[in-house]
Amino acid sequence: MLEFPKAPKKAKKRSEGANSNVFSMFEQTQIQEFKEAFTIMDQNRDGFIDKADLRDTFAAVGRLNVKNEELDEMIKEAPGAINFTVFLSMFGEKLKGADPEETILNAFKVFDPEGKGLKSDYIKEMLMTQGERFSQEEVCIGLLFTSILIQGAPSSNA
Repeated sequence: MLEFPKAPKKAKKRSEGANSNVFSMFEQTQIQEFKEAFTIMDQNRDGFIDKADLRDTFAAVGRLNVKNEELDEMIKEAPGAINFTVFLSMFGEKLKGADPEETILNAFKVFDPEGKGLKSDYIKEMLMTQGERFSQEEVCIGLLFTSILIQGAPSSNA
């Protein structure tokens, strides 16, 4: 069954420039899931995710022709070198303002009323053809990250 990363239980407000502890935004189990994903993506095990790590992670899920420009854009999203704290902060910022986990789960139950699980092909189709349409790249990145969080290792099914 395909699951999605959990939104923070309580998105804490912070003022611009405040030096807030990013670890307080997530529950311990969520931090552990992000740590596992980080460890898998840190292919060379140096404690940082760099361009080569991203390329290797994409290759592990079958996407071999990632352009340097695309990787550079991903790296530029970070304020500096991407260690685990920066990685967690980036996802905290992406999830800030996200709906509570229960709301997200209820939205997916519409597509899976019997609770048998969703197939990634079906999710791709829905995300790319309905509402605010996602690009192929956005869908692949989302499914890649979800696969890492759920399975603990990249999967070629994403």
